[in-house]
Amino acid sequence: MNAITTKRTQREDKDFKHLVAQLDSDLNARYQREQSKYDKYNQVDSIADCGCFKSTIRKP
Repeated sequence: MNAITTKRTQREDKDFKHLVAQLDSDLNARYQREQSKYDKYNQVDSIADCGCFKSTIRKP
């Protein structure tokens, strides 16, 4: 089993750029025309932060 690691990075990081390219490729393959509507928003140079994590703790 492979361990999951996290890495704090910036947009200039080659691994980050590679992962973004893979994600873009996967989304375009899955959703084609629908995904092309969002391409204009997927600009790495304008990223302020990323909200890719979601809390799974439910508040009472």
